[in-house]
Amino acid sequence: MSPLDDELRAALHGRAQVLAPSPDPLAGIERRAKRIQRNRIGAAVAGSVLAVAAIAAVMPALQTATTSQRDVPRVAQSTAPDAPVSYALDPQQPWDYRGIALGQDFVDAMAREVATLHGRPADADRVIALFGQTYEPSGRTEAVFVWTGPNGSATWGVARSAESGPEVVQETDLAPGTTALVAALSGDDGTRLLAVAAPGTTLEYGHNDASEFDPMTALEPGVATTPLDGDPATDVLRVLDRDGTEIFRGPAPDAEQTADPENVLSEWPTRGGPVDAELEARLAELFRQGLGEPTAEVAYRALFRGDTDGGVRYTIGQAWVIGQEAHTVALTQGGTQGEQFLLGPKTDPDAQVVAALLCCQPGSAVDTLVVIPVPGTGQVLYAPGRDGEPEPVGAGQDYLDGVVLVDRDPRADGDRLRLLDGDGDLDNPLFDGAVFDLLCGLKGCG
Repeated sequence: MSPLDDELRAALHGRAQVLAPSPDPLAGIERRAKRIQRNRIGAAVAGSVLAVAAIAAVMPALQTATTSQRDVPRVAQSTAPDAPVSYALDPQQPWDYRGIALGQDFVDAMAREVATLHGRPADADRVIALFGQTYEPSGRTEAVFVWTGPNGSATWGVARSAESGPEVVQETDLAPGTTALVAALSGDDGTRLLAVAAPGTTLEYGHNDASEFDPMTALEPGVATTPLDGDPATDVLRVLDRDGTEIFRGPAPDAEQTADPENVLSEWPTRGGPVDAELEARLAELFRQGLGEPTAEVAYRALFRGDTDGGVRYTIGQAWVIGQEAHTVALTQGGTQGEQFLLGPKTDPDAQVVAALLCCQPGSAVDTLVVIPVPGTGQVLYAPGRDGEPEPVGAGQDYLDGVVLVDRDPRADGDRLRLLDGDGDLDNPLFDGAVFDLLCGLKGCG
């Protein structure tokens, strides 16, 4: 070996003594694996914490969406510090129900009555009660409701229990942004104001142009009442939010313009087909003309309405000038002799039957006598002339809810009606008299 080789070997050995020995490769791999595992566990724990936090944040929203609407306030509120609070009634998410527990039978019957007024199936639209009470001393159930129909249409109204079931005593279009539902209702102790607003609000009433306001009698949170005494034409209602800020101010309804006359047959339901607004507007016009009061404000309550296969439209009921007594009226359109209007006398408040004649129907040799009996009537009997015993009529007409349609000879003379009570008591009929007398106009039967 040359001297150069010895020097090179010595240098290499010296360098080898300076370098640390190589670690076990398996031990390094194990340490790296443990470090990766620790990182993964930490990431998993952190992810779990984030997931729990996310679930905790989402759960209130899920609970709000799935909890019964009775338990979720429907007054829209924002968590933003300066965000406004909306107290308007949203028909899609109405205010919470307040008041007595309305029986399901009452709610279902009320929904059917509202649906009938709109000419729609009972289950086609939503009818939601907002407030219910038992009005003393009459003991009647009253409910304020909101109805939502197709194309975003909505109304609100008041239904009241009657012998034949709930009847709608008032109904009004629901304007967007409405913050107070205000109705003047007749009662045993005079006319009263009923107002429904969002939960948490306070309602006050001011007399004489509202120089001062007094709290109304609270019935439930956001629901209150007050008597309507004297002339409330200059009186004002207002609604305050939780902070005492005024969110609504408007004139009080005039008691004389909303209370029904004493001879309105309020216990009688409206039967038959849907509302025919055009026909009823024409009836009101003819009623004004008949009384010689062309500018009078007229109210109308239908007892029976419908149409025939021959295209005849009709409505029969009671009309009155606001502040006056009600008259029995009827209007028929589409017959061969044109428009037929009956302006009858003031309705007997103890009437047992109301009748009207649909004459001159295209293709028919007979007229149709429409017999509208008092609710609870049993059998209806008819005699086509003075001689002979009245015979039962109305077989197969159960769909008319007690109303009976009778084929009547246009030349009938002396035909008679007899109504029996639900027990069929022949000795004490509810009504037994001439048809002619029931068809008399205001000016007499001549």
